[in-house]
Amino acid sequence: MPFDCPEAADFVNVGSLNQAFLRLIRADDGPRQCLATLNGPLAGKLSGLGERQIERLAMAPFLLFSIREDEDEFWELLIGGDRYPDLFHNADMIRDETRHVTAAAIGFLWQLARLNPFTARLVCGASLHWCELIAEQTICQLLSVVANRDDLLRLRFASDHMLWCKLLDSGTSRDKTARDAAHLTALRTVLSRTVQRRNNMWASAACRSEQPLLQTVGQRVTDNKHHR
Repeated sequence: MPFDCPEAADFVNVGSLNQAFLRLIRADDGPRQCLATLNGPLAGKLSGLGERQIERLAMAPFLLFSIREDEDEFWELLIGGDRYPDLFHNADMIRDETRHVTAAAIGFLWQLARLNPFTARLVCGASLHWCELIAEQTICQLLSVVANRDDLLRLRFASDHMLWCKLLDSGTSRDKTARDAAHLTALRTVLSRTVQRRNNMWASAACRSEQPLLQTVGQRVTDNKHHR
């Protein structure tokens, strides 16, 4: 199956979104829950990045944050549910900057999912199903769904301390060669972890199946014999 290669503009937008997210994390009243599972010293280092360090780290060729695009069932419920606001979500408490980053991210990924899902999956590790689900919606529908959510933004693979140690060390280096190597290594890690997670999900689904394929086929053969 042929795939359209990512365009330079795609990575420019990824960098812009990464910068917006990193500045949001750096703010005193930013969404610090994104750092909840990150090692303490690393969390402090990430939230204390200088402007030049943010610009360098943001050049990684993938989104440093997630909008939970790896949770297909969550998004199915989110899109398929009612449009009334959740009583436990206080929309007035959500910072405008958080809304802006979330809306910009979903808008960017929606456009990629419609025009080039391969690139969408490359920059955020989403499944093809998620891309199709998002692409089926209008941009206004998606924006109305995420408008009052403060539980979407997540630091990507926040529990992988080795990954973030590399990103916050070599990934912010003044040395472009070292920085590029760290970014590409991180991208390979993100993509391999995404594939592994998907395989684990399929395996779990197969184990939970009450009627495995061979059992179902065997039962049909037995049923046919009884009906003769």
